[in-house]
Amino acid sequence: MVNAFAQGLGSLLALRRAALGVPLFAHRVGAAFWTRQERFGVAPAVVADLTRRCGADFVQVGSFTGSVFDSPDEVRAQIAACRRERPHAVAVLGGGVGPENAAEQLRQAGGGPGLMVLLGSAAYRHPDGVEAGVRATVEAVR
Repeated sequence: MVNAFAQGLGSLLALRRAALGVPLFAHRVGAAFWTRQERFGVAPAVVADLTRRCGADFVQVGSFTGSVFDSPDEVRAQIAACRRERPHAVAVLGGGVGPENAAEQLRQAGGGPGLMVLLGSAAYRHPDGVEAGVRATVEAVR
């Protein structure tokens, strides 16, 4: 996992060129500096596309939970950017995703291959512990 916006998109290029034989996951913390500026900035889909083009196998694209700044249309545009051309990247839905809403996240994303949900703090909040939170999420999306 690389924080491509704190470390720079060049970090993805360097890791891809190093051919380490492991998939690269680009976390998007810090991307808001680029995408949340109304007068200066770029669309979130452009950031997702750049991240994919720089070598990320997995690109975090926000979620439909309302806990992140992206609108549903922006999340869908980011998913489309991950699928636009080869090499495709897996669009990772993250931000407030848990067992209670993971299936709905995938539904709103349009389903299909190349999607993943990122289970973060919701796993830790599960009353029966982290493992039970993960298992509940897997069952919810089956």
